[in-house]
Amino acid sequence: MAYCPYCGSITKTDELFCIQCGEKLPADIDSREIPSKRYFRFIYIPIIVALLSTIGCTSYYFYLQSQTKQANAAYEKAENYLLDEDYQEALVEIETALDHNSNFPAAQELQKFTELALTLKDTIENKEENSYQDALIEINQGKKELSSYSGEAVIQLTDQLDTSRKEIQLEKVKKKLEDEPSIQTLQTTLWEAEGIQDPEAIEIAASIREQIIAYSSTTANQLLQENQFTEARSIVASGLQYAPDSEKLSSLKTTIEKEKTAFETAQEKRIEQALTAVEAERDLNNNDAVELTNAELGEDDQGNIIIFGEIKSVATIPINSIAITYNIIDKEDNIMETNEIYVYPETLYPDEVGKFDHTHYDLMDKDNAFDVKIETIKWFID
Repeated sequence: MAYCPYCGSITKTDELFCIQCGEKLPADIDSREIPSKRYFRFIYIPIIVALLSTIGCTSYYFYLQSQTKQANAAYEKAENYLLDEDYQEALVEIETALDHNSNFPAAQELQKFTELALTLKDTIENKEENSYQDALIEINQGKKELSSYSGEAVIQLTDQLDTSRKEIQLEKVKKKLEDEPSIQTLQTTLWEAEGIQDPEAIEIAASIREQIIAYSSTTANQLLQENQFTEARSIVASGLQYAPDSEKLSSLKTTIEKEKTAFETAQEKRIEQALTAVEAERDLNNNDAVELTNAELGEDDQGNIIIFGEIKSVATIPINSIAITYNIIDKEDNIMETNEIYVYPETLYPDEVGKFDHTHYDLMDKDNAFDVKIETIKWFID
């Protein structure tokens, strides 16, 4: 069998040109035979291809192994940087790991955490530039986002956020305590301080509690001297809500109750004496010792309800300790508040005019107060 010496295709003896490659065939038929060693050369081609493929795959495999190894090394460095709280360097290492292995889920997740950590770190470091409320909102939101992660670095960052939140809350409390705060501010700030759970906050809360005790004690004693027992008792009760273990306020509460009982007993005796005297002189004084000339309801500059008015003595003898009981009513004539106040000067002589007034600081629903109605007027005769 004859072959083309150029391409190895089978040829016929009478063909002058190869029908496969187009080369001119040798006239000598013997020249068209393929040597046996060339035949065997074609047999080795698949083996060589297979070998080269194996070498290529092996090389690629080792390349991938090298890339994975470098990615893992960068990932471990990133973790160490996170534990050192160097989030910027950690982010650089994570990006390096992803450059070596783009399909690295753990690195992708760590990248998200590190970016969040950088944002939260900025919030912590710049908390003084934000308002207290804005900073607390950002910290609380950050803790919520961190809840989806776990690990020592997460715990460290969470602890930092907790510490920063306590610092902000403490600054907020201290700010409220500047410039002689009102009793209402002290009361609300006490709850805030007690909720911080920090040694310094505990000390601040104790200081606030002492201020509340001092205010309540001083105010109640003043009211007690004026025989304003209900108001004094209310002040002490309010103080005990914030300082329930105060021996000072508890003792003052007992004193107020005893003074109130003694005063009411004496007052009842005085009223009985006054009624007897009035009855004896009823004909002389036409059954009335005083004449109400004016009784009005108004407001002070702070919007508190004020009751004020005047009376005139029509008695023939001096009268004293004139007590006026009145009701504050709304537009539907419903009673909103009942109170008793005294006229000044304490003693009125015939035809003399006395005045009375009282400010209601704690009147509920004061916007609906419409009018004042005098219910009774009591007095004493020496």
